[in-house]
Amino acid sequence: MVVKNCKVSLGMSANTEIRYAFDSRSENNHMLLLGISGSGKSTQLECMESDVINFGKKIIEFDFSDSSFAKASLAKQSRTINIRNDSSISPLIKRCNVYGQLEDTVDFSKRITDLLSGALRFKALQQSLLYDAIKQASTGCNQITFSDILDWLSLSDSTSAISIRMKLQYFADIKIFEGREANGWQKLFQHPKPIQILSLSGFRSDERKVIAELLLDDLRSYLVEYGPGQNDFILVLDECQNLRLTSGMPTSFFLSQGRKYGCGVWLATQSPQYFKRDELAQLYQPALILNFQPNAEERSKICRKLAKDEKERKRLLEMFEQLGRGQFVASGRFLKKSGILSNRTHLLIDNLHTL
Repeated sequence: MVVKNCKVSLGMSANTEIRYAFDSRSENNHMLLLGISGSGKSTQLECMESDVINFGKKIIEFDFSDSSFAKASLAKQSRTINIRNDSSISPLIKRCNVYGQLEDTVDFSKRITDLLSGALRFKALQQSLLYDAIKQASTGCNQITFSDILDWLSLSDSTSAISIRMKLQYFADIKIFEGREANGWQKLFQHPKPIQILSLSGFRSDERKVIAELLLDDLRSYLVEYGPGQNDFILVLDECQNLRLTSGMPTSFFLSQGRKYGCGVWLATQSPQYFKRDELAQLYQPALILNFQPNAEERSKICRKLAKDEKERKRLLEMFEQLGRGQFVASGRFLKKSGILSNRTHLLIDNLHTL
């Protein structure tokens, strides 16, 4: 189902309720929330998620920090999927394209190699060894496991092969993604509860990154396979510094092509400084950006990103200095009473839910 009219309340500014259109009227349905821990990002997300599902959109949320479990007001509308134990999603499977053609072994091997190498930052020789192992494991079959990859890597006693095995051994030991169904995403979208939380609890930080990148890429493959116009949802990626935003990685795909597949991406992070220079362009791609109490040394950098001239930068900097508890600065095009969008501007907003 495609939602054509989705007006979400952001809060109050100068005694006026500010609403944003997460639908076809906006440049994109992406949002970025920036702010230190405790500044109100999670509370704002929860309030906006409540509005979005009331308009009929689905929410798929990746939980890196277990914060989603604290959303008491949305508990009845949410289902939590513990990826380690009960997910039906299988990212180590060959996908079909929109024409129904099955992914060949070479493309599958390169895709999985790029994902694992990007998440674990493997060097060139490690990437080559991993690619060969995945290619051997997937020849003649449509689905593999981490154990299959390790079996082929064990044929080499090089230090590079050993280092790969060490990083992948745990996934093989817990048999993650083994025996899963190929239509897991379809069932997830069809589930009656509008908020689907994919919990990555129980894993170390580096392990969560690997699993998240694999799942996001499988979601990308699912959307491409079934084509545009099938879904309308928000992908929530809190603590998004855990993900790579570089070109070719899944999050970059959702930011650049998500609109085509009915996907809006809501990113939340404490600071832009977690991201490399080539990732910042992707980070600031959302048409709506909410800043919650940026620290003093980051304010000028954020202003340079969001303002087009010195006068605007000065005004935005003054807003940051005025920020108090339960407030944030929103940058974007907001809904007027007439239903049309304003010009791009910056507003100091009170989130009444945090007061």
